Amino acid sequence: AIARGMALGITVQAPAVDRYLMRRSELLAKMAGAMGGRAAEEIIFGDITTGASQDFEYVTNIARRMVCEFGMSALGQIAIKSDPDGNTTISAETAAKIDVEVAALIDQAYTTALTVLREKQDKLIAISEHLIQVETIDGGELDAMLFAA
Repeated sequence: AIARGMALGITVQAPAVDRYLMRRSELLAKMAGAMGGRAAEEIIFGDITTGASQDFEYVTNIARRMVCEFGMSALGQIAIKSDPDGNTTISAETAAKIDVEVAALIDQAYTTALTVLREKQDKLIAISEHLIQVETIDGGELDAMLFAA
């Protein structure tokens, strides 16, 4: 094991452009990216760890907002807000439907992460081996490794 401090791994995504609007496809891509660590564990080691817990919080937050704020689910064009204490006035049935939609979005993101990483497994291994040596890479270096012939 290689000790690197308290964080086992972190990905920081700088926005390409400051924006207020995001497409559904962009949010799903962000979620898939966040699920990449867990997907890589499953692919490479055939087992998973507790290391992705913060990624799950991030992805769940995006998915819940897609369902409850942005109208980006099968529930349709709805907005369900909670008060400052986290209480809502929705029925248990609606809450259950929201949970199903959130889980479906997260599952879709995870499936995407698995598919992409399986297709690019050679690059995944090369990048991880490089990171063991250098610890940190920036976007340009990552792009060069991903898109090299």
